[in-house]
Amino acid sequence: MKHPLCVLNRLLFLLILIALIFIWFTQEKIPRRGSIEPKDYRVVVTESPKINIAKIYQHDLFDTYREAPPPEPPAPLEPPLPPSQEPIKVPPKAKPKFLDPLAITLKGVVIVSQDDTKNMATIADTKTEQEAVYKIGDKIEDAQLIRIFKNKVIFVRLNGQQEILYLREKDAKSDPAYAFLGEWENIIEKNSDTEFSVDPELLVERIHNLAQFIDVMDLTTAYKKGKSIGCRVGPIAENSLGSALGFQSGDIILSIHGTPVTDTASRFTIYKSLVNAKLDDIIKVTVQRMGQTVELAYKLEEHKKVGPSEGESIVSDKAARPEELRQKEIMNMRERYQFAPTVEQIKARERENMLRRGRRPRQSIAE
Repeated sequence: MKHPLCVLNRLLFLLILIALIFIWFTQEKIPRRGSIEPKDYRVVVTESPKINIAKIYQHDLFDTYREAPPPEPPAPLEPPLPPSQEPIKVPPKAKPKFLDPLAITLKGVVIVSQDDTKNMATIADTKTEQEAVYKIGDKIEDAQLIRIFKNKVIFVRLNGQQEILYLREKDAKSDPAYAFLGEWENIIEKNSDTEFSVDPELLVERIHNLAQFIDVMDLTTAYKKGKSIGCRVGPIAENSLGSALGFQSGDIILSIHGTPVTDTASRFTIYKSLVNAKLDDIIKVTVQRMGQTVELAYKLEEHKKVGPSEGESIVSDKAARPEELRQKEIMNMRERYQFAPTVEQIKARERENMLRRGRRPRQSIAE
């Protein structure tokens, strides 16, 4: 029988042998030390494809865009023929249509205040021969009363037409609008193309002041090279004052009585000489007409008036006695204007008020 230690020794030897075999087969080989010097070798560089980014922006990312073929040039066009010229037809100017005047007559006017709405007018219907009192805003047929004056009233029709009724015929002739109408034969007589006879009294009845004369004649200052040469006459209508005086449209008044009408001082001098002119005086006016100089002469003389019924020529009111003429002028002025009370009338009225009421009125004029 073997000893147990001998068996243990054999087992240990066997394990050591197995370990050595395992180490032998599993050990790694240590590489040999080589040189650190680089060896010559060939480097192959492959070029990357170039990408055109602008093409991607303009076309597309996958390069599927195909440009369209250029359009064919258009065929040359022949210029069109000009249109045939046709005459322009100017439509005729439409004439205003006026309604027939109202069949009414102004009988009287009552002025109670400066406010027109409180004044009244008595108007008679010529068809029915009936009279009625009207105020501003009242209507007669298609007309409405809009203004009331002391000697006339104004109506407006539906079409905008205005109608004016006067109390008397002389009120109509004294209206400045009457100066634009005709009927200058009794005031201005034509002796020749350059000589005329003018009744100053009748002319003043139609033309009240210088401003109205300038408005009727449409006078403006004429200039040549920046300097005033006279007064230019505006458009002259048929049967107007300018036509009766022998003027033509576009005439330039150069001088009157030899005094040029170029500035305000000379025109004022001419105005004073015309105001102080007397009967049988001759007013000479130099006019430039179409490049030529024409001299017009106006003789101031009194024309005879013909009565409405007798048909006989009667002398003007100047032949009446001075006192009667003065009273007549005062009556005419009172009819035309409403004078303020004089100082004597105010004093007499104050005395009457003091005697009747026993006290002095508040509003009075100091003596």
